[in-house]
Amino acid sequence: MFRGAERGRAFGLFGATVGISSAVGPVVGGLILALADGPQGWRWIFYVNVPIGAIALLLGIRLLPRATPGRRERLDLGGVVLLGCGVLALMLPLVLAESGGIRHLWWLFAVGAAFLVAFARWERAVAARDGHPLLDPRLVTDARGYAIGAAVATLYFVGFSGVWLGRSASRPPWSCCSRARPCRNGSRASRRGSRSRRVARPRTAPRRRTNRPTW
Repeated sequence: MFRGAERGRAFGLFGATVGISSAVGPVVGGLILALADGPQGWRWIFYVNVPIGAIALLLGIRLLPRATPGRRERLDLGGVVLLGCGVLALMLPLVLAESGGIRHLWWLFAVGAAFLVAFARWERAVAARDGHPLLDPRLVTDARGYAIGAAVATLYFVGFSGVWLGRSASRPPWSCCSRARPCRNGSRASRRGSRSRRVARPRTAPRRRTNRPTW
Protein backbone atom coordinates (compact mmCIF):
# COMPACT_ATOMS: atom_id res chain seq x y z
CA MET A 1 0.00 0.00 0.00
CA PHE A 2 2.84 2.41 0.87
CA ARG A 3 6.01 2.79 -1.17
CA GLY A 4 9.19 4.81 -0.79
CA ALA A 5 8.86 7.90 1.36
CA GLU A 6 5.21 7.13 2.10
CA ARG A 7 6.25 3.89 3.81
CA GLY A 8 8.64 5.75 6.11
CA ARG A 9 5.96 8.29 6.99
CA ALA A 10 3.45 5.51 7.69
CA PHE A 11 5.88 3.67 9.98
CA GLY A 12 6.74 6.93 11.73
CA LEU A 13 3.09 7.61 12.48
CA PHE A 14 2.63 4.02 13.60
CA GLY A 15 5.61 4.25 15.97
CA ALA A 16 4.35 7.51 17.44
CA THR A 17 0.92 5.99 17.98
CA VAL A 18 2.39 2.94 19.71
CA GLY A 19 4.57 5.09 21.95
CA ILE A 20 1.75 7.39 23.01
CA SER A 21 -0.69 4.54 23.59
CA SER A 22 1.91 2.61 25.63
CA ALA A 23 2.27 5.59 27.98
CA VAL A 24 -1.36 6.68 28.15
CA GLY A 25 -3.09 3.27 28.04
CA PRO A 26 -2.04 1.93 31.47
CA VAL A 27 -2.83 5.25 33.12
CA VAL A 28 -6.31 5.46 31.60
CA GLY A 29 -6.95 1.81 32.42
CA GLY A 30 -5.90 2.37 36.02
CA LEU A 31 -8.17 5.41 36.35
CA ILE A 32 -11.10 3.42 34.96
CA LEU A 33 -10.45 0.64 37.46
CA ALA A 34 -10.22 3.16 40.27
CA LEU A 35 -13.52 4.82 39.30
CA ALA A 36 -15.46 1.66 38.45
CA ASP A 37 -17.45 0.07 41.25
CA GLY A 38 -18.03 -3.57 41.96
CA PRO A 39 -16.06 -6.72 41.17
CA GLN A 40 -17.01 -6.45 37.48
CA GLY A 41 -15.59 -2.95 37.06
CA TRP A 42 -12.67 -4.21 35.00
CA ARG A 43 -15.07 -4.81 32.11
CA TRP A 44 -15.31 -1.06 31.54
CA ILE A 45 -11.73 -1.08 30.23
CA PHE A 46 -12.85 -2.74 27.02
CA TYR A 47 -15.38 0.01 26.27
CA VAL A 48 -12.44 2.32 25.55
CA ASN A 49 -12.07 0.52 22.21
CA VAL A 50 -15.58 1.54 21.09
CA PRO A 51 -14.94 5.25 20.38
CA ILE A 52 -11.40 4.51 19.13
CA GLY A 53 -12.73 1.85 16.75
CA ALA A 54 -15.49 4.13 15.51
CA ILE A 55 -13.02 6.94 14.75
CA ALA A 56 -10.64 4.51 13.03
CA LEU A 57 -13.49 3.14 10.92
CA LEU A 58 -14.55 6.60 9.77
CA LEU A 59 -10.98 7.61 8.99
CA GLY A 60 -10.42 4.36 7.09
CA ILE A 61 -13.48 4.90 4.95
CA ARG A 62 -12.34 8.43 4.17
CA LEU A 63 -8.58 7.97 3.72
CA LEU A 64 -7.93 4.42 2.49
CA PRO A 65 -7.76 4.09 -1.30
CA ARG A 66 -10.63 2.44 -3.12
CA ALA A 67 -10.16 -0.97 -4.63
CA THR A 68 -9.76 -1.01 -8.38
CA PRO A 69 -12.56 -2.77 -10.26
CA GLY A 70 -11.66 -6.27 -11.36
CA ARG A 71 -11.78 -9.80 -10.08
CA ARG A 72 -13.41 -9.88 -6.68
CA GLU A 73 -11.25 -11.37 -3.95
CA ARG A 74 -12.69 -14.17 -1.84
CA LEU A 75 -12.26 -14.39 1.88
CA ASP A 76 -10.01 -17.19 3.07
CA LEU A 77 -12.61 -18.92 5.25
CA GLY A 78 -10.44 -21.97 5.80
CA GLY A 79 -7.62 -19.82 7.15
CA VAL A 80 -10.00 -17.88 9.36
CA VAL A 81 -11.37 -21.08 10.91
CA LEU A 82 -7.95 -22.69 11.45
CA LEU A 83 -6.36 -19.56 12.91
CA GLY A 84 -9.36 -18.86 15.14
CA CYS A 85 -9.43 -22.41 16.50
CA GLY A 86 -5.68 -22.36 17.13
CA VAL A 87 -5.73 -19.06 19.00
CA LEU A 88 -8.81 -20.13 20.99
CA ALA A 89 -7.19 -23.41 22.03
CA LEU A 90 -4.03 -21.63 23.17
CA MET A 91 -5.75 -18.79 25.01
CA LEU A 92 -8.61 -20.62 26.74
CA PRO A 93 -6.45 -22.43 29.36
CA LEU A 94 -4.68 -19.16 30.14
CA VAL A 95 -7.92 -17.21 30.50
CA LEU A 96 -9.32 -19.88 32.85
CA ALA A 97 -6.04 -20.27 34.77
CA GLU A 98 -7.48 -19.04 38.08
CA SER A 99 -10.22 -21.68 37.96
CA GLY A 100 -7.80 -24.50 37.11
CA GLY A 101 -7.79 -24.06 33.36
CA ILE A 102 -4.13 -24.92 32.90
CA ARG A 103 -4.39 -28.00 35.12
CA HIS A 104 -7.53 -29.37 33.45
CA LEU A 105 -7.20 -28.01 29.91
CA TRP A 106 -3.45 -28.40 29.35
CA TRP A 107 -4.12 -30.67 26.39
CA LEU A 108 -5.54 -27.70 24.47
CA PHE A 109 -2.01 -26.37 24.00
CA ALA A 110 -1.20 -29.35 21.78
CA VAL A 111 -4.50 -28.92 19.94
CA GLY A 112 -3.77 -25.23 19.35
CA ALA A 113 -0.28 -25.99 18.04
CA ALA A 114 -1.75 -28.57 15.63
CA PHE A 115 -4.29 -26.02 14.36
CA LEU A 116 -1.55 -23.44 13.79
CA VAL A 117 0.57 -25.95 11.85
CA ALA A 118 -2.47 -26.79 9.74
CA PHE A 119 -3.08 -23.06 9.24
CA ALA A 120 0.47 -22.55 7.94
CA ARG A 121 0.14 -25.43 5.49
CA TRP A 122 -3.27 -24.20 4.35
CA GLU A 123 -1.92 -20.72 3.68
CA ARG A 124 0.93 -22.13 1.61
CA ALA A 125 -1.53 -24.15 -0.45
CA VAL A 126 -3.76 -21.11 -1.04
CA ALA A 127 -0.79 -18.99 -2.10
CA ALA A 128 0.50 -21.75 -4.41
CA ARG A 129 -2.75 -21.79 -6.40
CA ASP A 130 -2.65 -18.00 -6.75
CA GLY A 131 -5.38 -17.40 -4.19
CA HIS A 132 -5.74 -14.77 -1.50
CA PRO A 133 -4.48 -16.22 1.81
CA LEU A 134 -5.31 -14.67 5.13
CA LEU A 135 -1.59 -14.43 5.92
CA ASP A 136 0.55 -14.59 2.81
CA PRO A 137 3.62 -16.75 3.60
CA ARG A 138 5.56 -14.87 0.93
CA LEU A 139 5.78 -11.95 3.34
CA VAL A 140 8.13 -14.05 5.48
CA THR A 141 10.09 -15.64 2.65
CA ASP A 142 10.29 -12.89 0.03
CA ALA A 143 9.83 -9.56 1.84
CA ARG A 144 13.23 -8.42 3.05
CA GLY A 145 13.40 -7.82 6.79
CA TYR A 146 9.76 -8.70 7.44
CA ALA A 147 10.46 -11.86 9.46
CA ILE A 148 13.10 -10.18 11.64
CA GLY A 149 10.89 -7.15 12.20
CA ALA A 150 7.90 -9.29 13.13
CA ALA A 151 10.01 -11.32 15.58
CA VAL A 152 11.44 -8.19 17.23
CA ALA A 153 7.98 -6.62 17.50
CA THR A 154 6.59 -9.82 19.04
CA LEU A 155 9.35 -9.97 21.66
CA TYR A 156 8.89 -6.29 22.45
CA PHE A 157 5.14 -6.45 22.97
CA VAL A 158 5.32 -9.70 24.95
CA GLY A 159 8.02 -8.32 27.24
CA PHE A 160 6.38 -4.92 27.59
CA SER A 161 3.02 -6.43 28.50
CA GLY A 162 4.73 -8.77 30.98
CA VAL A 163 6.37 -5.83 32.75
CA TRP A 164 3.06 -4.02 33.20
CA LEU A 165 1.27 -7.18 34.33
CA GLY A 166 4.02 -7.95 36.83
CA ARG A 167 3.96 -4.45 38.28
CA SER A 168 0.18 -4.30 38.46
CA ALA A 169 -0.04 -7.68 40.21
CA SER A 170 1.28 -6.25 43.49
CA ARG A 171 0.42 -2.54 43.17
CA PRO A 172 -2.64 -0.40 42.50
CA PRO A 173 -3.55 -0.04 38.81
CA TRP A 174 -2.46 3.58 38.61
CA SER A 175 0.88 3.04 40.36
CA CYS A 176 2.55 1.97 37.10
CA CYS A 177 2.47 5.57 35.93
CA SER A 178 5.61 7.55 36.67
CA ARG A 179 3.52 10.62 37.38
CA ALA A 180 1.94 8.84 40.32
CA ARG A 181 5.36 8.40 41.94
CA PRO A 182 5.34 11.80 43.73
CA CYS A 183 2.00 10.90 45.28
CA ARG A 184 3.40 7.61 46.50
CA ASN A 185 6.52 9.31 47.83
CA GLY A 186 4.35 11.84 49.63
CA SER A 187 2.27 9.13 51.23
CA ARG A 188 5.43 7.30 52.29
CA ALA A 189 6.85 10.47 53.77
CA SER A 190 3.66 11.10 55.69
CA ARG A 191 3.72 7.57 57.04
CA ARG A 192 7.36 7.93 58.05
CA GLY A 193 6.62 11.28 59.65
CA SER A 194 3.77 9.87 61.68
CA ARG A 195 5.99 6.94 62.67
CA SER A 196 8.77 9.29 63.76
CA ARG A 197 6.31 11.32 65.81
CA ARG A 198 5.22 8.17 67.53
CA VAL A 199 8.84 7.25 68.22
CA ALA A 200 9.71 10.74 69.47
CA ARG A 201 6.77 10.84 71.81
CA PRO A 202 8.04 10.47 75.40
CA ARG A 203 7.11 7.24 76.97
CA THR A 204 5.82 7.15 80.50
CA ALA A 205 7.56 4.87 82.90
CA PRO A 206 5.76 1.60 83.33
CA ARG A 207 3.82 1.31 86.51
CA ARG A 208 5.42 -0.98 89.01
CA ARG A 209 3.36 -3.81 90.20
CA THR A 210 3.78 -4.68 93.86
CA ASN A 211 3.24 -8.22 94.88
CA ARG A 212 0.92 -7.88 97.79
CA PRO A 213 0.23 -10.97 99.80
CA THR A 214 -3.21 -12.31 99.41
CA TRP A 215 -4.94 -13.46 102.56
